[in-house]
Amino acid sequence: MTNSLASQRFLSNIQPFPVITKHLTPSLTIRLQSEHWYENRIIRYVFNVPRGSDWICDLESTFREAKLDSVLNSEEIFGSLKGKDPDYDEKLFDALAEVRLVHWARSRGYEVIKKLKTDPSHPTPDFSMKRNAKNVIAEAKHFRVRDYLVYFVADRLEGLGLKTGRLANFGLMVETGDQYDVKRNEILRDRHLWMTKARTELSETWFSSLVRDLENNHAVESDILDGLFVVKCEETVSTGRVCPSLTESLSSTETVALCLCKLQVELMGKLEQIKVFMDTKQMDATKAIVFFSGIDQWQAEWDELWSTLEDGREQWVWNYIDSMRSVADALIKIPFELIVGRYKAKAGELAGERVVRYGDVQYVPFPRKPEDVQSQQL
Repeated sequence: MTNSLASQRFLSNIQPFPVITKHLTPSLTIRLQSEHWYENRIIRYVFNVPRGSDWICDLESTFREAKLDSVLNSEEIFGSLKGKDPDYDEKLFDALAEVRLVHWARSRGYEVIKKLKTDPSHPTPDFSMKRNAKNVIAEAKHFRVRDYLVYFVADRLEGLGLKTGRLANFGLMVETGDQYDVKRNEILRDRHLWMTKARTELSETWFSSLVRDLENNHAVESDILDGLFVVKCEETVSTGRVCPSLTESLSSTETVALCLCKLQVELMGKLEQIKVFMDTKQMDATKAIVFFSGIDQWQAEWDELWSTLEDGREQWVWNYIDSMRSVADALIKIPFELIVGRYKAKAGELAGERVVRYGDVQYVPFPRKPEDVQSQQL
């Protein structure tokens, strides 16, 4: 599929979503002109309407209910999105996090929402807003994946399937291989180098050859990137989709500790940014909000953390949270609210596991004490 045909199909499929079209199409159209346009997840969702329509419909509703046209400087939300930027895909999800924050804030009665213009001389949070005539500063961020390369490889392979039309009979799994743990630190140090390596090796020609082999024998497994990953057919993955998998063996305690550590690092970074801004601008805010969007790439860790919090028997977890809160309170010196995404439990269950889809995310205050978790379950 050529770039021109891809652009035509994209523009045709996105027409039923006018608010997304207005705000995202300008930069996505430029992204479609790039060599690797198919790596972008939102472009693939639009291409796969109606299969991807749940996610797109939910996003359209979020955009519409956020009433972005009444947000002061709302154009700044998308102002940093440059379709030719090598980091465009990640920045796009940061912009979506800001939209979700505005949507959440409106549902909680916040008014006079203003997108703050960045100042190169000092850190700038995302928004100021008011509730009950009191000033509030808010920062939104997409919860970054910790092992980006396995997700990038999955995005690339799924995109190649879309571009070539060759992934029509099965889905794929990308698992970390024997060499991943050995080279993990090196991979995390130089993101763009490893993305370039992946693009060079995982070419369209290579992908077509892989699919032919798998069509002849679904049991075939392919080692890629010098043993960093293994690609194979997976019957639990939908046709045309590619699912990433980290084959690490962390205990429940290690998984929860990892998630809490990530949460603390991100929280302190955002509160520091808010504090510097308030001190620089001599702004008198009565509350700070830190809003984390994007939990799908941390789903396993978040599920383990919520399960542990609901169980209530691991006192060390609450001690950690209490310590994290104390350090944060000492830094910001005003009340703050930490909002995180959580999958809703649906009424129906399959094999004892929750059945979820992308739209089943609710944004809730991160608990301070066990009673907060119990109230969220009611």
